[in-house]
Amino acid sequence: MSEAAFGSNFTNMTTKGILTFDQTYHYEEGEIQGLASSVITNLKTKPTDRSLIGQKVDFRISKEQFEMLIGLRSGGLPPVAKGKKWMDKVDLAVSLRDVLINEGIENNGIEPNKFHKLFTLGVHTYNYNYNIYGLDWKSKGVWRLGLLQKIKLPTSIDCLPVIEKLIISLLRVEETLHHIRKIHHEILIDKAKLYRARRTSSCALDYSVCEHGRITRTRRAKE
Repeated sequence: MSEAAFGSNFTNMTTKGILTFDQTYHYEEGEIQGLASSVITNLKTKPTDRSLIGQKVDFRISKEQFEMLIGLRSGGLPPVAKGKKWMDKVDLAVSLRDVLINEGIENNGIEPNKFHKLFTLGVHTYNYNYNIYGLDWKSKGVWRLGLLQKIKLPTSIDCLPVIEKLIISLLRVEETLHHIRKIHHEILIDKAKLYRARRTSSCALDYSVCEHGRITRTRRAKE
C-alpha cells in the first residue's frame, strides 16, 4: 500500500469508526459526487451548463439525504503543494455552501430564524493535519466558514497517544451531528405544517431566488 493510500484510509477509517458506530448515519467514501452540489450545479439557466458533475468529495456522512459532514483529503505522504491544499479548501467551502442552499430551496417558506440555526460540518485533511470546519448562513449572500478544531495526527508509534485529541474531537463532532439532525428534523416538520394549513410560506423571503454569495479568491468555475 502506498503512503498516500495509507494516509487517506487511516483518516477515513478513524472517522467512520467513531461517527458511525451506532449506525445512525449513512457513510460513503471514495471519489464520490456531492448530493447537494450536483443539484445546485444543474440549476443554471443555460442548457449547455447543465448535467455537470459538481463538487466531488472523499467521504460524507448524511441523514435523510442531508449531508451533515463532508470530507476532503489533499494527497497523502509526502505533503502536496500549497496550491492543491488551498483549492481543496475552496472546494470544501463550496460543497458546504451548496448543502445549505439546497436545503433552503427544498424547505422554502419556513421562518428565516429557524434556518439560521442550521449549519453543516466539513473535514479537510492533508499530511498529518486534520482540520474541522463549520459553515452557516448569516444573511443574503453572506456565509460564515470557520475553523472549529485543528488536530495533529501522530507521526510515529511513540507519538500514538497524541491521537487522543482526534478521538475526543470526533466524539464532540458526533454530539454536534445529533444537534444538526434535530435542527434539520424541526425544519422538515415546519415545512410539512405549511401544507396542513394550505400555505406555501410563512414569510415573504424566497430562498430559491436568493444570492448564492461568492467565496473570495476562487476560480470563475467555482462560483
